[in-house]
Amino acid sequence: MQCIHEVTDLMNEHLPRLKIKFPQDRRSINVNKQNFMDKFNFPGVLGCIDCTHVAILKPDQDEHNFLNRKGYHSLNVQIICDATMKILNINANFPGASHDSFIWRQSQVRNFLLEKYNNGEMRGTWLLGDSGYPLEPFLMVPFHENAQQPQNDGRENFNRSLRQARCIIERCIGLLKMRFRSIMQERRARYDPHFMGKIVNCCACLHNICVERNIPFNEPQPFPPAPDENIPQNVNIDNNHNMFLAGQQIRQNIVNNYFM
Repeated sequence: MQCIHEVTDLMNEHLPRLKIKFPQDRRSINVNKQNFMDKFNFPGVLGCIDCTHVAILKPDQDEHNFLNRKGYHSLNVQIICDATMKILNINANFPGASHDSFIWRQSQVRNFLLEKYNNGEMRGTWLLGDSGYPLEPFLMVPFHENAQQPQNDGRENFNRSLRQARCIIERCIGLLKMRFRSIMQERRARYDPHFMGKIVNCCACLHNICVERNIPFNEPQPFPPAPDENIPQNVNIDNNHNMFLAGQQIRQNIVNNYFM
């Protein structure tokens, strides 16, 4: 047990800054965007974002914060990946009761993208998320499907292409959990939440090493599908109406330029 703690602490101290890097320079940003365009025909995409629950045993403190909507205790881990399923950012610091949009609001990545946007930089660059995330100039989410609205081929094409591109984050999470069974739901780790977060970080680093070296995962099992959840549609974070309106305009421009 002591060996596990020592190795995990050592890896967590050094590996993440070497193996998990969110693109910030122009070249790496453009490479990511081109990869998504080539694979999924969706413009401007820096990465795809989603959260996944990593099961833990009932903690001794603040138990209610870790009880997720599915009825078990967990960490809610935010992951961003690129078109090759390489993890660009991971945040394993939040308990299972935290909503995806709340974790996003606290994230360093959002602060970075918001600062760049406010400075007039990285325009035409965004992440892709599901409807549990807010629409923002740097985070594109699907159009809300409303039976009362007239059919719109451009919006349907946008939603279809976004869903296809977002499959990459679901596949990434599935592959990560299949490579490292200790973070699957069936394996409830016997560690405190803070240390379990360190284990998740280490697994993400090792996953990226596998991606970089083209190490295949040969076990003949399909990636576990992401479960359907009742999530609010297009959450408006902080009630920032101006950001929402800017996101609406950008999303409509994408539809007009690429999906009509």
